[in-house]
Formats: sequence, C-alpha cells, structure tokens
Amino acid sequence: MRTSLAVFLGCTLLAGTPLALHANGGGTMSMPSVKPETPLERAKSLYNEGVRLVKRGDGAKTAEKARVAYGKAVEKFTGSTGLAPDLHEAWNYLGYSYRKLGDAAAALDAYDRALALKPDYANAIEYRGQAYLALGRLDDAKGAYLALYPANARLADQLLAAMRDWVQSQRQSPGSVPATAVDEFGQWVDERARLATSTASLTREGSPAPTWQ
Repeated sequence: MRTSLAVFLGCTLLAGTPLALHANGGGTMSMPSVKPETPLERAKSLYNEGVRLVKRGDGAKTAEKARVAYGKAVEKFTGSTGLAPDLHEAWNYLGYSYRKLGDAAAALDAYDRALALKPDYANAIEYRGQAYLALGRLDDAKGAYLALYPANARLADQLLAAMRDWVQSQRQSPGSVPATAVDEFGQWVDERARLATSTASLTREGSPAPTWQ
C-alpha cells in the first residue's frame, strides 16, 4: 500500500512539472528585433509615398479628390525634405504639389531649392517655367524654356504647350498682365513653336524622376 502511494505521488509530481514550467513563462517565443529606418531611408519612404499621392491626384476624377491627394503629398514631401534637405527630387515634387494646389509662390520656392541642388534638373526647370507663367513672370518663363529647349525636347514641348494655354486663357479672361504683353508673348511662343518644329531632330529626351525602392 505504501509502495503504491509513493509511486502515485511520484507520478503526480512528474506530471505537474511541465505545468509549473509553463506557468513560469515556458513556451514563449522571442520576436526578432526590427531595425529602425535611418533618417535618409525614412526620407526616401516619404518621397515614394508622396509620388503615389501625386499620381493619385493627377488621375483624380474630381477637383476635390485631387486637392486632397495633393495636400497629403505636400505633407509627405515636406517631411522628406526635412529629413534629407539634399533630395532635389523631393523639392521638385513639393513644388509640383503646391502648384497643383494653386500656390505658385510656394511652388517657386521649392523649385528654386531643387535647382540650387541640381541646376540642370530638367523636370524642375519645366515646372518652374509653369510657375512663372502662373505668376505672370513672362521673361522668366521664356528663360526657363530657352534653358530647357537644348536638353529635353519632350519637356520643352510641354512648357511651350502650357505657354499656349496661358495665352489663350489670358485672352479669354484677362488678368493682371496687360493685353499688349500677352500678345507679344503669344507671338514669341508661336515663333518658338515654328523653330522647334524645324529643329526637332537636334534635341534629346530626358529621364523621369526616380522612385526609390
């Protein structure tokens, strides 16, 4: 009887051992540590998020949806440039987003920052030319086109098309720029269009802004 009781107690103690170990934390799984992003990596992540928002704004079917997307893009690019002030692509897209929101002055400042970092950045030259148009700075817009024309046919054509649209809109709904100045600018645009057509084979295409992976 005593032997049977001893065996029973021994088995009970052995059977209870795993439960005690489990109660004290046995069986927990250690999680791998996640390495935090460096400031530059975070800046690039914000840039990529901003680019996606810009594309969403460009493809939006309503003005309100576009405005919301561009507004969020401004936040992303502002964060990106704050972490990495030397990312000229982020400054350029910040300017683009501001311009799409109708803030040409803020856009111009951002383009200036991009071109201070990379003076030959064709995308920023073209976008800044459009900002000059919005501000009625016609001589500066001409300068942007002349700087762009020898280097990038596609973007030069885009700026020239924007110039034509601006002239047409000013003639339909006059603004602060005198009508004589609008007409003179329109003649200049027509002359540049004829010249561009005759020398199209001498220009070259540029490359789009990158998306970091």
